[in-house]
Amino acid sequence: MKEKNVEVDYTSYTVSAIFIAASMVLFFSHIIDITSHLNDAYDSFSNSSKVILVWRLICFSIGVSAIIYMFTCGPGNMRVVTQKKNEEITTHPVGIAKFVTFSSWTLLVNVIYFGVASLI
Repeated sequence: MKEKNVEVDYTSYTVSAIFIAASMVLFFSHIIDITSHLNDAYDSFSNSSKVILVWRLICFSIGVSAIIYMFTCGPGNMRVVTQKKNEEITTHPVGIAKFVTFSSWTLLVNVIYFGVASLI
């Protein structure tokens, strides 16, 4: 008999979904021969234009300054919905805990992209 107050652990389902999705991405990447497409797109990164390099460095530095600001500005306000009681609560994350939202991950990917594009 199950207890009513025991929280269900969905970790195995989450890990399985991630594994299945990653396997499908790798399988379809192999089918469409993504490496040849990446090699063709690589040429667009190597550009001798100084204007493009300056633009990429400006975008990179804006992203880095946004990340630094997120760490130094103090606690944030995040509204979340609890799984147990389905209630909306406000939390105040600090530091690295602020990087859980989609927009934060987009910022990190943006910084990585402009950093790599500037180096190439």
